[in-house]
Amino acid sequence: MNINEFKQLSADEAQLLIKTPALITVLIGASDGKVDAQETEWAEKVVNYREHVGDEDLFSYYHQVEETFKFNLDAILAENVVGAQDRIARTTVELEKVSTVLGKLNHHYAEKLLISWKSFATQVAKASGGFLGFGSVSTQEEHLINLPMIKL
Repeated sequence: MNINEFKQLSADEAQLLIKTPALITVLIGASDGKVDAQETEWAEKVVNYREHVGDEDLFSYYHQVEETFKFNLDAILAENVVGAQDRIARTTVELEKVSTVLGKLNHHYAEKLLISWKSFATQVAKASGGFLGFGSVSTQEEHLINLPMIKL
C-alpha cells in the first residue's frame, strides 16, 4: 500500500480504511430502504473523481480505494442480511471500528479523511431521489451523512 500515513497500521487496519467508502455507500443507500444502482454508480464516480481532484493529500488514498471499491462494495452487498435495518446495523458496527484506526493516524490527516467521508456520504445521498436535486436527501439519510458512528 502506497499511503505514507498508513505505514504504522496493520494490513487489516489499512484495509478497513480503504473499505470505508464502500461501507458508507451501503450505509447511506440502505438508510432509505434499498441500495440502488444510482447510488452505487455515483459513489464509484465520486471515488474516481477524488483520486484526481480535491485534497491532494488524499489522492493516494482515493487511488487505493478506487482499485478495490467495486470489489468491496459487491462483497458487502453480497452479505446475507435480513432487510435494510440489519444491513445498517452491520455496516454501523464496521464503521465504528474506523474510529480506533483513525486514532493511530496523524490527527490532521485523520480529520481530512473524516471530512472527505462526510462529503462522500452527502454525495451518495443526493444520487437518488428528489426532483432536480430538491428533496434528494431523505430524513433517514440526513441522520447518517454526518457519520456519527465515526469519532476522532
